[in-house]
Amino acid sequence: MKFFQKKRGPWTTLMLLLAACGALLSGCATSSLTGMGHQLQPASEIPIVSGGQQSGVFNSDNLSMQYSYLRSSATQLQISGTVTFSDGLQQNFSGLDYFDLGVVFADGSGKVIAQHDLSTGGSVNFTEGASSTTFKNTLQIPATTAMMAFRYNGQASGDRGDPTDFFSDPIER
Repeated sequence: MKFFQKKRGPWTTLMLLLAACGALLSGCATSSLTGMGHQLQPASEIPIVSGGQQSGVFNSDNLSMQYSYLRSSATQLQISGTVTFSDGLQQNFSGLDYFDLGVVFADGSGKVIAQHDLSTGGSVNFTEGASSTTFKNTLQIPATTAMMAFRYNGQASGDRGDPTDFFSDPIER
């Protein structure tokens, strides 16, 4: 019993308090950065249908994407598509320094349970006539996956000034 009654100095108490806060905040930061456990924005939810090849179109201010997928088992999704960049990006910039595309998976309540990259890092040169990029992946997904949403980020640049970042994040934070 005397162990718990031992008087601690102010520096020891401060260090213990800082360590506890750091541990708590690092767990919150990881969840916040990855989005795990957060909700998908309802407008971005795409229900995943089993039983045959499915296709759809995802549109945003920056791009249009035609995609198709096949849920070949409860834990496997084959997905492919073509991303075409908007006229605004193509007319105002000479290309993309990088473009990363990913997919977010959620359960039936819209809670994020997994994420995967679909296409990463590639640059696109609009001045050479390129206006799109493609992807094709086979992904392992949780068996409880009921819906998906797309996320992306990139950087456009050209002769007219500073590079411009663009993104779409379907996760409510």
